[in-house]
Amino acid sequence: DTPWSEEDTKLLLSWATDRGYQVMASISTHSHEDRTAGIKLLNSKSIPTYTSELTKKLLAREGKPVPTHYFKDDEFTLGNGLIELYYPGAGHTEDNIVAWLPKSKILFGGCLVRSHEWEGLGYVGDASISSWADSIKNIVSKKYPIQMVVPGHGKVGS
Repeated sequence: DTPWSEEDTKLLLSWATDRGYQVMASISTHSHEDRTAGIKLLNSKSIPTYTSELTKKLLAREGKPVPTHYFKDDEFTLGNGLIELYYPGAGHTEDNIVAWLPKSKILFGGCLVRSHEWEGLGYVGDASISSWADSIKNIVSKKYPIQMVVPGHGKVGS
């Protein structure tokens, strides 16, 4: 996911570069601005940006910058690691996905997955409240051997 704004995306890129990291790509977990606002900047720097096909369509419909790639398959390799992308069903948005990094045992939950200390569901203007719990159950049913969960907002958990 990108940060909330182009300015925050610039700060994140500087933070990563200052620490010797190479930003290889960005995968946005849904179409809201808090996940996609940096796509235009990343595209201008030739950093590949990815979304689901549905997210790309939603961004285009709203006249927002679209990613350079959308994924058709549920997994791909980036650098030396496999990334599995999973659409568990609607919840926070109709297009929310999660990303599983099996080598690192990290699940990136986007805004569909809330941190333990987070109270409430946050913005629900595009949510499917009635489907949200089932979508979380679908993630659990995958039985990922998770060591770390990175929620869309809040502290990392396990």
